[in-house]
Amino acid sequence: MEGQIHSETKLIIGLRNNEEPVFAIVYDTYKTKLYSFAWRFLKNKELSQEIVQETLINLWIKIERAHV
Repeated sequence: MEGQIHSETKLIIGLRNNEEPVFAIVYDTYKTKLYSFAWRFLKNKELSQEIVQETLINLWIKIERAHV
């Protein structure tokens, strides 16, 4: 667990530094989980995909303002 927290901290720092390869890692790591979560509520493939895209884009845009 401690290693995972350390790894996620590195990802947050990379996102704050606008490192696109880090965003790609975050995208690949979380897209399926986010899609599954959205699908459970929406039962709509296209809308679930759109929600995932919007969520991750907003993360990229707003990470600098996050207090983590």
